Amino acid sequence: MTVGQLIALEVVDIRDRQSPLMKEIASKLPVGFEDLTEEHFAKLSPRHAHYARAVEFDSVWSRGGMQAVVLGKPPEMASRLLKSMVETATFFGAKVAMAFVREARTEAMEAAVAISVLKESGEDDDEMFAPYWDKLDLIDETFEAYFEDLFKAVRQDIQRDPLAWSVIELAKAS
Repeated sequence: MTVGQLIALEVVDIRDRQSPLMKEIASKLPVGFEDLTEEHFAKLSPRHAHYARAVEFDSVWSRGGMQAVVLGKPPEMASRLLKSMVETATFFGAKVAMAFVREARTEAMEAAVAISVLKESGEDDDEMFAPYWDKLDLIDETFEAYFEDLFKAVRQDIQRDPLAWSVIELAKAS
């Protein structure tokens, strides 16, 4: 992307998984977006890797909210994904997002563990699950503000240094 194209991006453009910026980053990687691993992220510059993680997280979250994040993946992967969002918010200076996701990570993982224990025990009474579903739903109600804060911070970073965003090169294999 050119510097002019980057500067013209709005938050809604940056957040979209099909954004020109995300497509440009993805085109440099040997796998599709769904198959990205830590090894692939490590080959990107820190700002491109954090951005790609944010888009990945937003994509997972958009398919079912926090339930999709913490119950749709193995617990260690869900925890890693939430931890990476704290790191991403920190990297871009999105303080509201950082504080929120740090707290949400703990609450979401506690709810996920409780739901898993209930499922493993054969529990099928919806009343037993309700407090944990409610906790995840409550997190979802405020998570949109997290994404707004984070992607605004990404846009501000692009505005501050569009040249750094325009050069997308993979790290050399060591």
